[in-house]
Amino acid sequence: MASYTKSLVGFVSAFSPNAWMRSSSRRTLLVPSAAVLVCYVAIVRVLRYRNRNKIRLLAARVQQRKLDGGVKPRKKGDPLLSKEEDEILKLMTYDFPTLYNLSFEFALFKTYTSPTISALLHKTGEFRRNAEKRAEDTSLLLREGRENAGIPDRSNPALRRINEIHAHYRITNDDMLYTLSLFMMEPPRWISMYGFRPIEEGEIEANFQYHRAMGEEMNIKDIPETFEAVKEWAKDYEAKHVVYSEYNRKVADTFTDLLLKSFATFLHPMVNQIVMGVLEPEVRSAFNYPDPTPFVSSLVQGTLRFSGWFTRVFLPPRILDPRRTSPQVGKNGMYRSLWSPFPNNMYGMGYRVDELGPAFKTKTEIGDTNARITKPNTLFTPSTTAK
Repeated sequence: MASYTKSLVGFVSAFSPNAWMRSSSRRTLLVPSAAVLVCYVAIVRVLRYRNRNKIRLLAARVQQRKLDGGVKPRKKGDPLLSKEEDEILKLMTYDFPTLYNLSFEFALFKTYTSPTISALLHKTGEFRRNAEKRAEDTSLLLREGRENAGIPDRSNPALRRINEIHAHYRITNDDMLYTLSLFMMEPPRWISMYGFRPIEEGEIEANFQYHRAMGEEMNIKDIPETFEAVKEWAKDYEAKHVVYSEYNRKVADTFTDLLLKSFATFLHPMVNQIVMGVLEPEVRSAFNYPDPTPFVSSLVQGTLRFSGWFTRVFLPPRILDPRRTSPQVGKNGMYRSLWSPFPNNMYGMGYRVDELGPAFKTKTEIGDTNARITKPNTLFTPSTTAK
């Protein structure tokens, strides 16, 4: 009875003048708070799409120049991109800094699904001896070209250094072209799936044209003329060459171990599951990695897509330049790595482009861009492939 009486008193007190005053006070605070939130979201949306609008204008300018016949065929040694395309690529990295970086990391990861590529990487020993240095050197060489695409004196030395390194190994043209095709395809795929907005055709074209020019500087032959043709070529290559081998798994394990170094030990199982959830089924099959459970796969995909929605609605656009390579040379005559994905930024004090990568006992002439060997890779034979 006492309990019933207490409940009745509570019910009646809810309609007392004091209760209505407290409720009214809460409503008074709620209205301006909601108004502030709506204004904030509206401002974020306007700011978030400014770069997209600039990209559309720049892409229209490029297209108009093509229609007017004002685009001259690119010659070796020319800037890798026009001023407009270079600006589009920079705006793209401002809008999608994390996705753009991750897409290149996973593009390199996917190259290990080809036994000819993974066998070569494994046999060189570079991955086993110092995986972190190799990853850092590769990242900086690629960024030296990409982040300075409109400055030949800065981008071309990086590509010449890549040529010099590749000249010491027997790499087939198809393997080189497949790696290049992944650099063309993965950024649009990642941004389309997880970005805060759809990727623009101008962004796809600028990324494609940059890597096409990069391939020309690296003497890669038979590069398809269009993005769609690249996708068809890569599909055909994967049907013929992507298959499980022990070397795929060994190199992939080294990559995942390196990736885990950026996270606390207790997070390793979770990060490993995230990686499995991001990889496509055919990639996991080529590494003989287990499929994630449907719950984990849905959770990973859902979280990444939610991140895109949250970014679009609540996060203002990036202000700081996401580039990794320093714009200017330092007093010590070296460029600096402005940040690193690893705890230790090994090139924070500086690096020389011609010293990145492995040291060889004998060197080719760094200016000889025709030095790359294109003979078949003899480090892998079909007998080494595990079925």
